[in-house]
Amino acid sequence: MSTNSYIGIENEDASVSYIYCHQDGYIAGVGAGLLDGYNTREAAQALVESGDQSALGEPYSAHPGELWEDIKPLKARGADFPSAVGSNYAYIFSAKTNSWVVRRPGSVVMVGLRRALQKNL
Repeated sequence: MSTNSYIGIENEDASVSYIYCHQDGYIAGVGAGLLDGYNTREAAQALVESGDQSALGEPYSAHPGELWEDIKPLKARGADFPSAVGSNYAYIFSAKTNSWVVRRPGSVVMVGLRRALQKNL
């Protein structure tokens, strides 16, 4: 069983462009990976533009013949993003704070990813 997540970037018009990540979506997995390797707006944008991920940094397009090959980012109004991704982990690179925020499954609150990782939320 895998822990799914959605990874998005807040656009200038307050919408969110986002992708699906199939594995290790929990904060110590994808969350830590986002802080380690995608902690600038440019890096976050490149990740989202690379499309849906099998695991963080492994786009489905790197696995020819799979069902989800070459899935491109979706877009939602910023306020609609949490409901669009359901009860999965949700990560957004915030344009306002220029940093990652996360919403855990079962929560409606987005918190700073660095803080969540430090506190094991």
